[in-house]
Amino acid sequence: MITLVIIAAVVAAVLAVVAVKVSIDSKNAGATTDFPKELNVQTMIIKQSDFTYDGEKLGEIQNVVVHYTANPGSSAVANRNYFNSLADGHGVSASAHFIIGLDGEIIQCVPLDCVSWANGKMESNRHSITIECCHPDDSGKFNEKTLSSLRALVGWLCEKYSLTSDDVIRHYDVTGKDCPRYFVAHPDEWQAFKDSVNPLTSQGK
Repeated sequence: MITLVIIAAVVAAVLAVVAVKVSIDSKNAGATTDFPKELNVQTMIIKQSDFTYDGEKLGEIQNVVVHYTANPGSSAVANRNYFNSLADGHGVSASAHFIIGLDGEIIQCVPLDCVSWANGKMESNRHSITIECCHPDDSGKFNEKTLSSLRALVGWLCEKYSLTSDDVIRHYDVTGKDCPRYFVAHPDEWQAFKDSVNPLTSQGK
């Protein structure tokens, strides 16, 4: 009888561990993606909370939205850590799927199946993949390393979600915010960037 009780206890403990693992795996199912090696994406998912992202699932992806950090000279890791710190509750709600750094590094912050809080309008957030870009000075102009990684990442996302360059927009195009600043001030260069992405994207949806 004692032996049966011990066996039952062991089985229950094993099942509990399995249940926890399944729960964790299910929660993080969208956290990892098979990114192309050339993108060199670092997955550093931020804490889920009422101030970062709450796990709401994305709808049909309609746009890739480009932002700038508005924090001159800061790194991708620093901006990722800022988003992560918001989970503790600082009265600000913000996040993005990706941050691209000054050396062209790409950090994934939010799972690609979840809504990020970046665009200022929830309806847009629910149908967008969002990218924050670091910049060296107040002009908001991206350096060549950042721009090259942005071009490659946007091209891959457009292929993944069957988008064209017409579906690549600025934060400005959603709310009128001065973001990304340089591309708002220089719409011709924004169009040139979009044109440079177009050969990488699917032709039509």
